[in-house]
Amino acid sequence: MYKTIFNKRNSLKFNRFSNKNYSLFAVLGREVLVGALSVATLSHAKAAGVSTEGAKVDSTLYKGGKAYELDAVSVTGSRAPMTVEQSPKIVSVITRDDIHRAAAQTINDVLKLATGVDVRQRGGFGVQTDISINGGTFDQITILLNGVNISNPQTGHNASDFPVALADIDHIEVLEGAASRIFGTSAFNGAINIVTKKAKNDGVSASVEGGSFGSFGAQGRVQTAYAKGKWTHAYSASGGYKRSDGGTENSDFEKGQGFGQVNLSYDQRFDINAQVGISTQSYGANTFYSAKYNNQYEKTDHGMASLNLSLHNQEKTWEIAPQFYYNNFKDHYQLIRGMAGAKAGENYHDLDVYGGGLNANVAWALGKTAVGFDISKECIYSTALGEELAEKDYKDISGSDRQYTRKGERTNTNIMLEHNFIFGGFTLSAGVLANKNTGLDNDFRFYPGVDMSYRPNDNWKFYASWNKALRMLPTPTYI
Repeated sequence: MYKTIFNKRNSLKFNRFSNKNYSLFAVLGREVLVGALSVATLSHAKAAGVSTEGAKVDSTLYKGGKAYELDAVSVTGSRAPMTVEQSPKIVSVITRDDIHRAAAQTINDVLKLATGVDVRQRGGFGVQTDISINGGTFDQITILLNGVNISNPQTGHNASDFPVALADIDHIEVLEGAASRIFGTSAFNGAINIVTKKAKNDGVSASVEGGSFGSFGAQGRVQTAYAKGKWTHAYSASGGYKRSDGGTENSDFEKGQGFGQVNLSYDQRFDINAQVGISTQSYGANTFYSAKYNNQYEKTDHGMASLNLSLHNQEKTWEIAPQFYYNNFKDHYQLIRGMAGAKAGENYHDLDVYGGGLNANVAWALGKTAVGFDISKECIYSTALGEELAEKDYKDISGSDRQYTRKGERTNTNIMLEHNFIFGGFTLSAGVLANKNTGLDNDFRFYPGVDMSYRPNDNWKFYASWNKALRMLPTPTYI
């Protein structure tokens, strides 16, 4: 009679991670158990019996022989609307299905899926992250939310202060390569556009999570959609909170966000899209900016609001689209946590960005032509940056007995013109950006660019481009 004999050996269980240089050798010849608790839920399903007759597909992405229907793509390397296939630049789209399959925890984790995007996280759960494209720096890309610029002109270190949660996202569009003539000087190396879900029905969802080291999180979303006469209405709101004591010294964090969106449409000829969002986070910045200090601290707040209008015909062969937006960024940094005052390395910053613009495009026999105008004003109050204020102009800092003693401001003006030729599988896009920034001088500088692509079939696409751009350096965050 045969009897199964098992090799018995003591197992080694990791209760905490260690970064000691000898840790690897401690497990040689040992059995290591790595355990994970997971809960799976059906978050979405396809109803084959639902009719889609009359639905208009603005863009279609083909992946693995399957077609993914997308809303209008904003980041296509052109100011005129074109599909991903027609785009003369390298554009990748991370779909909602990609996000579900990746089982990502944060938006930063999702961005790692895009080829050419480098994501460097200093803290857990995307507390602070540097995002770059194709070897550039975190200050050389533009971050957009539904086509609205939410980049921090002070520092790209806070590029991941998103006011939306992962559950709010429909898809993410990544544009590789110089895009300054399309989105302004900050898009030196590319752009990332986060597109949120539009409400299509009534619904409520909520989730709660917890884990080791005092980790806790909660997220909720409510939405409604209906039609009344020639108007269609879609409203949604979401909010979330997450915190942790941290798995290593001075790595605790607390963060939250809230987001609201209104989408109205009249007779498929006039659209109103409004959004408002806020994100706040505070965290132990262990050696984030200096290896000498392991007890740094930072708190950042980001508030934003925007209004987009679109007037067009039903076929969208022409469109006039004005845009207005506002961003506020607050930053409180301590070189030594709990120690106040400039001599202790404590800094405060309060930055306002007001902007507006107009984009118009038309499709005609020789292609698609687009013209655009954008102007924004940046104003920062700081304890370390900008020009010294007169004492009578000092501004009190909320929650502190200190005052803002410095101020800096600049106005950025962009005028864009481009034309796109589309002949079968060939696309040629040529344009120019005229930029004036009062932080430099009062002269316009011109940045031309030409992009082309050829698609012999659905599986191949060849690109070539030449662009001239300006890297507008932000004011250093800390001095």
